[in-house]
Amino acid sequence: MIADRIRVLALGLVLTLVALACGQKPGVHEQLADTSTAGNQTTGTVDGTTPTDTGPATGATGDTGAGTTPTDTGGSAPSAGGNVPAAPADAGPQDRTGVTGNSITIGIHAPVTGAAPFPAQAFALGREVYWKWTGAPKIHGRSVKVLFEDDQYSPVTARDRCRKMAEQQKAFLLIGGGGTDQIQACAQYAASGGIPYLSPGVTQIGVDNLPNYFAISMTYAQQGELLWQLISKDARLKGLANKVAMVRTDTPNFDDAHDAFLSAANKRGKSLVLDRTLPKNPSQTDYQTLAGQLDGADAQIVHILTAPTHYVLLTARLAGDYRPWWIGGGITHGLNAVLETGCTTSNGAMDKALFFSPFPGLDKIDSVDPNYRKAYREVNGGAEPDDIGIVLWGLAKTLHQMFQNTGPSLSRQNFIAKTQTGSFQSKVFPPQKYSPQNHLGGTQVHLLKANCAAGQYRTEKMFVSGF
Repeated sequence: MIADRIRVLALGLVLTLVALACGQKPGVHEQLADTSTAGNQTTGTVDGTTPTDTGPATGATGDTGAGTTPTDTGGSAPSAGGNVPAAPADAGPQDRTGVTGNSITIGIHAPVTGAAPFPAQAFALGREVYWKWTGAPKIHGRSVKVLFEDDQYSPVTARDRCRKMAEQQKAFLLIGGGGTDQIQACAQYAASGGIPYLSPGVTQIGVDNLPNYFAISMTYAQQGELLWQLISKDARLKGLANKVAMVRTDTPNFDDAHDAFLSAANKRGKSLVLDRTLPKNPSQTDYQTLAGQLDGADAQIVHILTAPTHYVLLTARLAGDYRPWWIGGGITHGLNAVLETGCTTSNGAMDKALFFSPFPGLDKIDSVDPNYRKAYREVNGGAEPDDIGIVLWGLAKTLHQMFQNTGPSLSRQNFIAKTQTGSFQSKVFPPQKYSPQNHLGGTQVHLLKANCAAGQYRTEKMFVSGF
């Protein structure tokens, strides 16, 4: 089933490339993942009902930035986290929106369309697995209901969908699955209402000082030093350390990652042979030009920090036998759906790419957590699991521990106060450790290597804190 969906996606991408080459307007490629009208807007709870409102969402209507993209707060955030204001005190009125005697409602948003060639049903199949299998845990007697929204890789849409889940559908907390600008937009909206917000680590700009925000993996800026350790010490890469380039999407929310990568290079006496940005909606000419610039600069290692769609379309424009090592941190580039589509359209140009990831690949998940495959098959009628499901499984396991740590008296204030002094280990995601001054809890990464022949990433190292 998964393979069939990805083959359809690969064909769709080829057709998109042809259309773009024939003069179709820039930005059309953003829709390449939307191969089905069913399943992309998968809003609703696990049981298909909207939870009963158990009280007003404190401060939820206090959003002052509706419909706008958050402004860059400037500068690069410190790698260890900024100064986080005091969390809401565990005293006085307690906001228990989304919590009943037997359930907790949470909301997740992610770019199902617009950012990557994801199978249309991947999030629908994976988002409820942990909470619905026969071994599903109770949280002090409560089950978990899951809302889901496609944010379409748009900060404005993401903010709107988060508001919908929090204010109309009464989600207790919100989780961002990916997309830097979207995560920042929703985290800032959530802060206006004191709503807890979790995401894998992306930008630190505009979020590292929010008392409600918790990064559950290393941020891009935190990974800059690790990437240079990999370049400097890995036998396959260290001879190429003078031929490193960086490509990133043109958003101020990548400035901290860019500055951290450059700082780590400068510390080693290195400089980049090419440092380029791509527009958020590149044209085919943009891809062609950049591919030629990378080749012309003889960049043998390229740190890429873009939407997966842009990575796929850029690699498809490489000429001849030019095949650099692609490296990077983050979340979505290390997904098999991106790899299989990209390997097909780029004639193997993604092969051997190395990406840090907050989750291991399918090849190692059984040794990390043998419950995942059987739970996925049980909940989804025997369907074969994918690695998008691993992301959602790891998120759910982490959240389970956070809920347990908060205790039976569950309120938004209690959750934030208890989480910011906690340490958590899902055994899927690397450990998280927080303090009142630092809500960027990631400490380690997994290292994945692309294998185009297999159509999957192979997990080379797990739970790595240095090279």
